[in-house]
Amino acid sequence: MKTRAKYVIVGIFTLVAIFAVFALLGDRSEMARLIVTIPGSASGLDTNSWVLFNGIKIGYVESIYLDSDDPRWVVVNTLVNRYTPITESTQADIIIAVTGQANIELHSVRRGEQSLLSVAEENGRSAHIVANPPAVANTPSARTIWTWLSDRNGTELAVLITAFGASVWLAAMSIIYWSRPSWVIALHERMPEPAKIEATASLFEKASFGVTAIACWIISALLMFLASRPRALDAWVNDRLGDARPLFEQRPSVRDRRIALDLPVRIATVRHNKPWAELERLVSNSSPMAVVISGPGGAGKTTLAFELARRALTTAEGERLGRHAMVPLLIETDVPDEAAKGDGLAPYLAGMLRTAVNEKRRITVRLTSALLRTGRILLVVDGMSERSTPTRDAFNPQRQGFEVLRLVVTSRDRTMSGMNTLIETESIPSGALFDFISGYLQEMEDNGEGERPGEDRIFEACAELKRLLGDTPCTPLLAILWAKEIGAPLKVDRPRGVASLMDSYVRRLLLPAASGDEAQISQLTKDAAKIAELELGERYQPGYVTRSAALDVLHKLDPREPEKRFAILERSRILESPSESDIVRISPDPVAEHLVARLMVEELGSDQKGWRGLLDTLRKQQLPEGFVVALAACGDDAVHGRRIPSLIGNQIKSLRAKVGEPQTPV
Repeated sequence: MKTRAKYVIVGIFTLVAIFAVFALLGDRSEMARLIVTIPGSASGLDTNSWVLFNGIKIGYVESIYLDSDDPRWVVVNTLVNRYTPITESTQADIIIAVTGQANIELHSVRRGEQSLLSVAEENGRSAHIVANPPAVANTPSARTIWTWLSDRNGTELAVLITAFGASVWLAAMSIIYWSRPSWVIALHERMPEPAKIEATASLFEKASFGVTAIACWIISALLMFLASRPRALDAWVNDRLGDARPLFEQRPSVRDRRIALDLPVRIATVRHNKPWAELERLVSNSSPMAVVISGPGGAGKTTLAFELARRALTTAEGERLGRHAMVPLLIETDVPDEAAKGDGLAPYLAGMLRTAVNEKRRITVRLTSALLRTGRILLVVDGMSERSTPTRDAFNPQRQGFEVLRLVVTSRDRTMSGMNTLIETESIPSGALFDFISGYLQEMEDNGEGERPGEDRIFEACAELKRLLGDTPCTPLLAILWAKEIGAPLKVDRPRGVASLMDSYVRRLLLPAASGDEAQISQLTKDAAKIAELELGERYQPGYVTRSAALDVLHKLDPREPEKRFAILERSRILESPSESDIVRISPDPVAEHLVARLMVEELGSDQKGWRGLLDTLRKQQLPEGFVVALAACGDDAVHGRRIPSLIGNQIKSLRAKVGEPQTPV
């Protein structure tokens, strides 16, 4: 604000000085009349024209008219300074200034002659001289331009140069903005910070009469204004979609969810069988969008969020989500502490954006903030309910200074602070199971992952899945696992329950990675379960572990070749690294919960005291839904359930029935 006030003062001072000059020149007490007759044309002369003597302004033109006796002559009445040495030898010429205005310039040939003005005043008449015939072409010459410029004072020259430079800058930026709008952002990104611009301008403040600061402010303000316009931002995003799309699809978590079939969802409690029209309306709205996609584990929350991100990246009509393309940024882990505090989020997202679009240069916080504020970035936070408190606070739309216009989070908790739209994923209706499994198998065949069975086989498999699940809702994950089962060669030991379906999925992932070695598959299953146990922690909620912590767990379990076993788990894709960082997790989350539930069954067996301690812990943790459901599935399993005491099994079923109900803290 101080800088702007300084500019205003400089401007006011300049205007006052200009008016003062005109006021002084307008004082007629020291003026005398001089009549100049011009043979031929007086083009360009008017009552604003000046009278100069050797380049110095001495007066001005008062009136112009044709000689009534001979119209070939033009009579010009002027008022000039009475002390100007105008004599018989004084020559008068018509000159054209750089502005196009004609002026009268006088210059003497000899010295010591009597003043015409003095003689005329003594005789009570006006002095008179005859001008030289005007040049053939009344065009500005170097001499006239220099004469006009030399008559300016320092402030006038500074203002003139600033006005000229600003005009050229405005014209150049307008041309670039409409022809190559992304270049505007490129210039904006290379522009120094405002503090550096102000410091540089201050070095020339005295020499330029303060105009340099004004010029710098005008140039930077115009560039910042144009760089934040939708046309420039859209051009920047579109230029980078070619790199952003493959980088997005190559992320492990995205690659594993590349098949996304439409399923009914509830948006703000209203059920939509075909949700994309409503989702597009949400994204196209100019108001802030803060969406939470909620549902139990395996219900397709992350798949839906990633499909939103895919559609944000496309520019194809009919597939694009919203009025313009967006760059999705996926937050799959807790953000660093410095990013969760104060203004640290924007620099953190700027670094993520640089990676997401494969930008070689650093992306400034200015550009990142503009993209966030205008909805050119779609921010997707996966697993918000499992994130740390600082991370949840960092992405709370109610936080002061929150700049994200398009935010999508997935969470098992449907009551997220600050969100304005709730999307609830649903289990697959019984009547839609065939279409879902048939469609998924077709996508697998199109991707070269097997051959789609006939419709009779799919009908039979759907009926078998319904018998297998019983009263358990069929989530998209369970349907996908079953589709992969029936897409594989027919087995005698087909899964007979949810727990055995999970076991079969884990084994199918590990089988090729372990080269069919059953002993190694058994060891790797134990390894995965131990990593999942560390991941879920005391809260029994999915999360992440560091690579070093996972390797320590494997070494304690069996010191033989823990790095090799870790690599096999990664290669099998049951162990997933959400980003290029030092963290990993067992994926998907329901598999991690199943492995830990199975591990608890194996370790506790018939130990009723141990079981009571575990169940008390689950009550204190407000019955973590995914783990309780997985534990109940193990209890219902023909193999795992035999190890659980019947009394404990009944208590687990009781806890399963309470899942989803409001719990009183213990």
